[in-house]
Amino acid sequence: MRTRWWVPLLILLMGPFGGAALGVLTNSINGSISPEYFSAVMGWGRAMAGDLAVTQGMLEGGALGAFFGVVVAISFAATTRLRGGLSLAVRAWLLAAMTVLVCWTLGAACGATLGSAAPDFFRALFPRSRSLNSGIGRFGWVGGSIWGAYGGTGVGCILACVYVQVKWRRSLRQVGAGFEVLPAAGNHR
Repeated sequence: MRTRWWVPLLILLMGPFGGAALGVLTNSINGSISPEYFSAVMGWGRAMAGDLAVTQGMLEGGALGAFFGVVVAISFAATTRLRGGLSLAVRAWLLAAMTVLVCWTLGAACGATLGSAAPDFFRALFPRSRSLNSGIGRFGWVGGSIWGAYGGTGVGCILACVYVQVKWRRSLRQVGAGFEVLPAAGNHR
């Protein structure tokens, strides 16, 4: 197999750009659900909070994506010895991106549920939400979704590395499945 040294470099680029895109998507949703969250937590004026949330999502998503890119590019290069193809890298990135979105959604659901079902407990856990008279469930949605995205980045990183490892080993077995040149050690009779 030929060396594809450029694929890990593309992973390094896919990470921050893909992370920034996911951050824009998720924080545009979060900014429309609860601008009060960003106003209370970030200290922004309520009128600008939704727009600033998108920029913040792009920056944080880009930083998380850069972390992802470094970890997965190193793992990809080591696992495949620089022979892995672009399609494997893209599938690993898509798996990680879907993981982040699923964790973002689960975190949002947990935060919204906790905020709505137990607002006093929620306010005790998250003091910045004490100023809200209403919308505590929406505030919880945004906070939970952000924590979910952070956790999802870690989980997605691990899943992407494991995915590359499993798929790469499987592809090597298929290539070498034709015939055995030498018997395996210990099988001499």
